[in-house]
Amino acid sequence: MEDRYEHELHCSKDVDRLLREFDKVSKHFQKALEPETSSMQIIQIVQESRAEYIRLIPDLPNIGGSKNPFYYNLIGSAWLLALFKTLENFGFELREIGRIGYATFENYIDSYSSLTKFFFRTFMYSRFTKKRMQESAKKSQEHEYQDDWVYSFVEGVDGDFEWGVDFTECAIYKFYKKQGAERFLPYICLGDYAMYSSFGVGMKRSKTLGSGHSHCDFRYVKGYKTPRGWPPEDLEEFQIMDI
Repeated sequence: MEDRYEHELHCSKDVDRLLREFDKVSKHFQKALEPETSSMQIIQIVQESRAEYIRLIPDLPNIGGSKNPFYYNLIGSAWLLALFKTLENFGFELREIGRIGYATFENYIDSYSSLTKFFFRTFMYSRFTKKRMQESAKKSQEHEYQDDWVYSFVEGVDGDFEWGVDFTECAIYKFYKKQGAERFLPYICLGDYAMYSSFGVGMKRSKTLGSGHSHCDFRYVKGYKTPRGWPPEDLEEFQIMDI
């Protein structure tokens, strides 16, 4: 299974698809860079980010491909890692890199249609989603893929939250760590705030693996307005660290 997956991932057709997706996302990089960066430098950053992404593709871990419910989260993290590493090479400071990454996420998520956001919001609170997450959480405990997410489903509490998930292992965390890129992890996690805020899904979180905690505690709350993830210092996960 591993060898077949690696062949499929690295075949020219699949790489071409990944690069086409990257090229679509790059316009959101550019928009995030525009306020403070010259047009010439933006072109250079996008070109070098693309080249860095090509170098990262062979290192993408096997987590079961697109059958994995979080597969595209991993792909998105690779897009941003390519941008983060390029910005660092251009002399940007870590917090500014985080800000640009967050703005890229916001631009990308906001480009989704209102209809897509409606269906996503409805889907998140459905019985089907709860059942699916219960099943996938149980399957994650089998550790079929060593670089995958591992998590548990959390039943909702009346008047508090509908349901939740506790992640004790994260594919993105493992991928970034292998790339020597742990410094970017607290900022990549902020993309969840951009996504759930734009899609109108209430999400609360006080801990993330990326910020040095023991786990990530996602809680989904009807009627709650997810805050923006920037500035991150306002978020509980940035203020409370496990010792």
